[in-house]
Amino acid sequence: MADDGVLAFVTNRSFIESRTFDGFRKAVAQEFNEIHIVDLGGDVRANPKLSGTKNNVFGIQTGVAISFFVKRHKQKGCKIFYARRPEYDTAEDKLSFLANAKASTISYQRVEPDKNANWVNLTENDWGDMIPVAGKSFKKSSNLRNVKAIFGDYSMGYITARDGWVVGDSEKQIEVKVRYLIDAANLTTGVAPMANSGASRTTTIKWSRSLLRSIASGNKLEYEPASYRETLYRRFSKKLVYFWEFSCRNAEQDAGVFQTRPESVDIFQ
Repeated sequence: MADDGVLAFVTNRSFIESRTFDGFRKAVAQEFNEIHIVDLGGDVRANPKLSGTKNNVFGIQTGVAISFFVKRHKQKGCKIFYARRPEYDTAEDKLSFLANAKASTISYQRVEPDKNANWVNLTENDWGDMIPVAGKSFKKSSNLRNVKAIFGDYSMGYITARDGWVVGDSEKQIEVKVRYLIDAANLTTGVAPMANSGASRTTTIKWSRSLLRSIASGNKLEYEPASYRETLYRRFSKKLVYFWEFSCRNAEQDAGVFQTRPESVDIFQ
């Protein structure tokens, strides 16, 4: 396209307000000097009260928009203009409007995009400037002074995938099951993780990838009496969990969050 000209499209209207198109909106605002949008609506998926055959100009469920992207080599910046047909206009109303209205007589609203390249449904708030509750970038920071969040660390809680083996009302109750699991696993030490599709391994315990890798490497498991933690199981009942690298996902990472008893009560999700 030359330095001066117009590109016109009839497309899906989702680019006007969808978050996934913020990059597109930012790009066309940088590329063109004027953008004129005639939003014909008719998006049945966004508003189930509409009818594709009655309210959409093409009789489909996807909303429709007509866009004009204008380049003027003597003009700086980009001006965005937006016109929206009434939500419940029928397809006949919209087609009649298009047949009779001149482009120069259409009543547009001037759009001032926000910093996130939003064009419509703009709201005034300062949420983006508020201190976040937590964040991945802060979690990795070793210097707490650099953490600009309320909490420098967080966890989604214990994930055992084998609650029946490592969660119970007492250490004695859990110990019986954990010792059985350890003894059964140690009997297969040195067996390749996928050997014979599991035929060489007992099926009386629940295996995990980390447990299979450890056994295949020839490691012997040992029972650790100091590995218990108090937990609010399913948020209602206070129980114990055997906090073990082979029974709790990311146990090493969460060790600093979920401390030993009785200093704290940990949350189990």
